[in-house]
Formats: sequence, C-alpha cells, structure tokens
Amino acid sequence: MFTIEANIEKSYNLAGQKQKLFDFFSNPKNFTLYMSDIIHSVEVKSSEQSTWTIKIEISSSSSITVKLDMVEKIIGQGLIKYSPATESQNHLAIAIKLTEQNSKTNVNFNLDLKLQRKSGYDIHPLASLLGERAVNKIVSSQAEEHVDSFVNKASA
Repeated sequence: MFTIEANIEKSYNLAGQKQKLFDFFSNPKNFTLYMSDIIHSVEVKSSEQSTWTIKIEISSSSSITVKLDMVEKIIGQGLIKYSPATESQNHLAIAIKLTEQNSKTNVNFNLDLKLQRKSGYDIHPLASLLGERAVNKIVSSQAEEHVDSFVNKASA
C-alpha cells in the first residue's frame, strides 16, 4: 500500500473579527474559491452535507482527483469541522477553531489528508522510486502553502 499523507496544524493571529472569519470558514464554497489547488470543487447537498472534489498534484503531468462526501459540523460559534461522511482509503478532514484574543482572532487550522493506493505507480510513474517520504514531503509543502494563502484570504 502506498500512502500519501499531509497533516497541517497551524495557528494564526488575525486582525479580522471572529464573526466575519467564522462566516468565511463555515462556507465550504470558499475552499474552492481560495484553495482551489487542493479543493477543486464543492457541491453543497444540504446545510451539513456536501461532496468535495480534491485534486493533489504530484507533478505538472500527474494528479490524483478524488470525490468525498463530507459532513460539516459547527460547534458553537468557535469550532468548524469538515470530515468524511464515511471512512475510506481517501480521507480529508479540516478543523478550524476560532478564539477572540484582545482585538484579534486566533485561528487554529488543522488539515488532515490521507490517500491510499495499491502502489506508488497508481499515483505517479515515479512515485515508487521517490518513495512515500519524498512524495509526502512534496504534498505537505504544497498543502501548507495553500492553507497559509487560504487563511490570509479570510482576513483580507
């Protein structure tokens, strides 16, 4: 089994108001607008359920596209969670916790991504040669850049 994993856990201290940030992060369509290099599309089915299409580029000539049924769970006015409706070989979970701190809002952002395939070749012809560690480093680096950019858009 060849596994691609990325776990991004970051904290940001933003000047934006908590409610404005909450509204931004609780709208799944914003992921496709501002994080489209990972979250390719979101089809909202109800207030709590949607289908997300994620796209992970390993190289300019190879990408993996996966559709996931996701559930949104809002806990109070400070915690937003997106998680798979069912467990499978493909997993994406996002948790965003917002807390007010003086005149700023602290944002704790956690993205957990896991894709499994029978072999590295199912991901990219060179993935097996590079190895899981190298591929995971590439994917994690890209994911972190996209999360940083996404969170910065929320406070703009």
